[in-house]
Order: sequence, then structure tokens, then C-alpha cells
Amino acid sequence: MIKIPDAMLKDRLAERRGMKNFLFGKASPEQDSETAPNYRERNSQCLDAISSVESDEAGRMAALDELVRNNLNLVHKIARGFIGFGIPFEDLVAEGSIGLVRAAEKFNADTGNCFSTYATYWIRHAIQRACANQKGTIRIPVQSADNLRRIRTFSDSFKASNGRDPEIDEICSATGLSRRIVGRLRFAELHVESLNRHAFADSDTEIQAMIEDNSSPNPGKTLGDDEARELILGSIGRLDNRQRRIISLRFGFERDEPMSLEDISKEMGLSRERVRQLQNESLVTIKGILLAEFGCAEAAVGC
Repeated sequence: MIKIPDAMLKDRLAERRGMKNFLFGKASPEQDSETAPNYRERNSQCLDAISSVESDEAGRMAALDELVRNNLNLVHKIARGFIGFGIPFEDLVAEGSIGLVRAAEKFNADTGNCFSTYATYWIRHAIQRACANQKGTIRIPVQSADNLRRIRTFSDSFKASNGRDPEIDEICSATGLSRRIVGRLRFAELHVESLNRHAFADSDTEIQAMIEDNSSPNPGKTLGDDEARELILGSIGRLDNRQRRIISLRFGFERDEPMSLEDISKEMGLSRERVRQLQNESLVTIKGILLAEFGCAEAAVGC
């Protein structure tokens, strides 16, 4: 059995712990507080290195990497404020880290601003955009998601103070939004249910099984239409050849689409008026047959 030296084990454990802390865990001791003296000093050193090695790409990338590592604790701090928005904390940290990298690339030390203040905007912006894009089944635009978060924050604080939900006018007054926008955002916040969820706790029936499908034909109506069609076709079969052809063409029994009187007149070599007369005579004959044999005048009305 090969025994690994204790010193090597300690190095491996420290390396693994450092990688975990780098991504998702606690920051290094020197980063425990943003107000620690070495925090600002290391930021200043990294920024000086970036500005002094602009011609050296490798040195600049190393300085950027060190600047990002030195400010990871800021990402953790901001990401904790978004816990509970439907996104795992690890994903919040990852999105915030992307914003931090973006801030490190765009920061200009000549403006005199503090890097942590500048980075806070980019980190928060990246996390907010991720929450808006990944949070729900229905995507809400980032600006609308920000307004919705303002409404939710005010509603929670108002309910905690007054013991009731705020009215729309009170929300509008506190947030500066119009009634129309508040109404639409509150509607968008409604919970989305799955159609495969059980309708009742003690039943296997799904919600989708209880919703009527208006696009499907009604079985009873379909059966009635088929029976009426058979009766009418039987009555048409008793007409003479010319009348039978006119009715079949006029109402689509012979072809898929009904034909106009003008088209039928051209096809049969008759005038339009003569075709109309034969059509009316045929309809009267069909109605008489149906009344005499079946007593179903209603079925003949459609003719």
C-alpha cells in the first residue's frame, strides 16, 4: 500500500478547498471584509498593473484575473440578496462572476471611481438579467421584472406593517407606475400550473383531461351529420341524371368543393337561369321524398 506524505495530503486538501471557495464558498481570510486594508490595496495594485502593462497582453490578463479573484467576495455578497428568486445560489454566483469580469474589462481607473462601486452595478445587472431570463416558465422582460420586483418588495413590507395587501392605488403611489402597468405585471406574476398535474389530491385525473377541446368535432353532431348525409344521398339517387349531377356539383357531393351556378352552367352547356331552375326543382323533389318516407323535414332543410 502506497502511503501519501502528510505534506502532500495537506496541499491537495488546501487546493481542493481553495477551488471550492473560489466558486461557491467562503472567501479567503483576507477578503472577509471589503473594508480590510489589503482589499483596497490589492485592487489598487491590480489596476496599476493593468494600466502599466497595456502593451503586454499576458501581463494584462494576469492582472485582470487577480482583480477578479480579489473581488469574488463582492459577488457572493450581492448574490445572497437574490436567494429565493427561483435560481440556485451557484447559478447566481456564476452569473455575477460574469458581470464582475465584464466590469474588470471595462473599468477605467482615470475616472476616479472606486472599482467595487463600478463592479457592483455590473454584478447586479448580470444577476437581475439571469433572474428575468431563467426564473419562470414565461419569460418577462428585464425592465418589467425590475418593476415587478419593486411591486413585490413594497407589497411585502406594506403587508408586514398593515396586516393587509396594498390596493393598486397605493402600489402606484409608492412605485410611480401607472394602474395599467401594475395590473399587467400582477397578472404576469400569476403562478403557472402544469396541465399534467392531478386535478384532485385523491384522483389520477389530470387537468388537461377536464378541458374541452373545441378543435375536435363533436361525436354526436358528427354521427347526426353522417346519417343526414346518407338520407340525402339516397334521395338524390332517385333524381334523373341531369338533376342528380346539378345537385352533386352544387353542394359538393361529387367533388370536394361546391361549384357556383355559373361554373355548372359552363360545364353542362346550360344557361345559368336554367341551372337554377333545375336546382330548385330537385330540392323540392328531395324534400318530398324525405317527408314521404322518413318524415324528417329537418334533414331536408339543409338542402
